[in-house]
Amino acid sequence: MKPILILLLLTFATLAGAIELTDTEGRTIHARILKYGGDRVDIQMRTGRRYTVKLDTLSEASQLAVKEWHRKELEKLNDPFDIRKNTHKTEETSRSTASTKIEGYNLAYEFTLKNKTLRVFDKVKVEYILFHKQAQPAAQSRDAGFRKRIRGEAEIENLGKFKEASFMTKKVHMRESDLRANWDYANGGKEKAEDEIEAIWIRFYVDGVMVQEYAVPKSITDEPWELKE
Repeated sequence: MKPILILLLLTFATLAGAIELTDTEGRTIHARILKYGGDRVDIQMRTGRRYTVKLDTLSEASQLAVKEWHRKELEKLNDPFDIRKNTHKTEETSRSTASTKIEGYNLAYEFTLKNKTLRVFDKVKVEYILFHKQAQPAAQSRDAGFRKRIRGEAEIENLGKFKEASFMTKKVHMRESDLRANWDYANGGKEKAEDEIEAIWIRFYVDGVMVQEYAVPKSITDEPWELKE
């Protein structure tokens, strides 16, 4: 291959993905963005040299270009976290009446995220919904009762590559009631009534972009995230 052609190919290769960036003084360069986080941007020049610049040293249009590049990069992520769930049951209580034994406890979930990528996430915002089914004593059907959405948020900071971090959900008070032997409800209702968490739905965001969703069961995502009032 001729030397001139080799030089041209190398030049175009180093320019792959480069965009035009302008600073607040009107000076323009062509560079490839490598990373954006916080208030800093890592760029690579056509010479191969790398620099870190502060975002506010760029023009407004270039700042928007950097943020748009960042958004598109985040959208390329394919479930960047492994997720584990542990259940915590605390503050258990028990009392009885002549006919019924009633137990209560607080239930919370601990979720552990493992970063599967080579990217460092400065901040991961978590939004979740716990679907709490409050059982109705003496109900004739398991479907009877009231379902409540319990919303919560959490933040995980500085999640390094292949590192783990955890967050806890809110506590949910759960209740169980059980008729004693030789007692029955006049309406023929079920002897036992137990609250349950019917579903868990979590969304994970980085810089305002949803990068992963967790749902058990998956069918819960058929429902709207936000309920209309």
